[in-house]
Amino acid sequence: MSLYQDYEVQVSQSQLSKVLSELGGPVCLLGGWAVYLTVNENFRASEGRNFMGSRDIDLGFHMDPSWTDMELRDSVFARTIARIEQVGFRPLSFRFVKRFHTETRRELSEEEAKRVNQSFIFDMYIDPIVDAIHTRAR
Repeated sequence: MSLYQDYEVQVSQSQLSKVLSELGGPVCLLGGWAVYLTVNENFRASEGRNFMGSRDIDLGFHMDPSWTDMELRDSVFARTIARIEQVGFRPLSFRFVKRFHTETRRELSEEEAKRVNQSFIFDMYIDPIVDAIHTRAR
C-alpha cells in the first residue's frame, strides 16, 4: 500500500519533468524522487510493484555566498525559480505550490481552488534547497 494515490505520484512526476526539461545546469534531486528514480526499476523487479514515489519535489542547488548580483541572476537556482513560476507554480513561504483536482487531475487556478471543496484538492509542492545562504539574504 502506498502513502499516496497513484495519480498524485503521476502528476508529481509530470511536474518534475516540466520543471527540469529546459534547465541547462546541475540540479540535485533530493528526497523521495531521488530514491524513486534510483531504486524503482530493481524494486519493481523484486517486489512486483513500484516503489512508493513521492508527491513533492525537493531540488538542491549550490549557492556561493559571495556571488555578485549578476552571478546570482545567472545561476541555475535563479533559472530554476523562473521556470517553476513559468509552469504555473506560485510562491508559498519557502516553497512553491500548484493545486490539482483529485477527481479530474486538472490543474486549478487560484480562483478555481477557492471554489472547490478542500477535500477535492491536492497540493503539489516544489521545495528549492540551497547548500549555503547568500550574504544578501542575511
